[in-house]
Parts: sequence; structure tokens; C-alpha cells
Amino acid sequence: MANLVTSQVTDVSYMFYWDSSLSHLVLGSKTNLHDDSALADVPKTGTTIPGTNKKVTSPNWVATSGYHQGQKYSSKDLMELTGRDQVTVYDWDSTPIDTIETHSVTRTINFHLPDGLNANATRFYYAY
Repeated sequence: MANLVTSQVTDVSYMFYWDSSLSHLVLGSKTNLHDDSALADVPKTGTTIPGTNKKVTSPNWVATSGYHQGQKYSSKDLMELTGRDQVTVYDWDSTPIDTIETHSVTRTINFHLPDGLNANATRFYYAY
């Protein structure tokens, strides 16, 4: 949306209505949103972002480049934001999901007892 000029648009009502998976915005300096744009709230913390290996870490958008880089905004605050003087990228505040590979190993130990009998013990191990 970097080239979308909304400064003269009189009605942006429900521009983002029903788009609850919108997790990345590129807004230009002439793009103005309003409360009635209906930008959905960021999902709850811990939610996996579809199509990525990231999870939500706060209920905010973060400016990942451009105007006020690093600043966090609620959806409501982002819709009311004015004064953006450059193309700015906003993403849901997130972090990569830690992935840990685990493998299970089964080991059977056979015991030859002094009385001539045999016994065995099975152990399960998990390797990280």
C-alpha cells in the first residue's frame, strides 16, 4: 500500500474489515487510516502467524522500518497515526518460534545372571 493515497478519500470505512490475518502493512506518507478502517486487533500473545515460523509476542504492531522505527502501536493507535513522512513497514510484534528437535532412543540391555538366568531392561531416552 505504499502508493495508496488516502489523503483525499472521504470514506475508508471497513477498509480492513474481516481481514484478521493481515500481519504486514506498507504505508506511504500520504496514506491516512481512521478508526472506522476496521483494522483488526493483533491476535493474543503466543499465536502462530500463518505462513511463517513466528509467534505473536505482544498485542501490538511495530514499525519495522521507516517512520518511528521500533515504535509499537495498538491497532487503534495505528489507525489514528498521522505525520508519517516516509514509507513505513508495520508488522505484528513477533519473534521466531524456537524449534527443538527431539529424538527418542530405545535401548534394551540383556543381563546374564550368575545363576544362569537371563534378564533384560528396556530404557527410553530423549535426545535434544
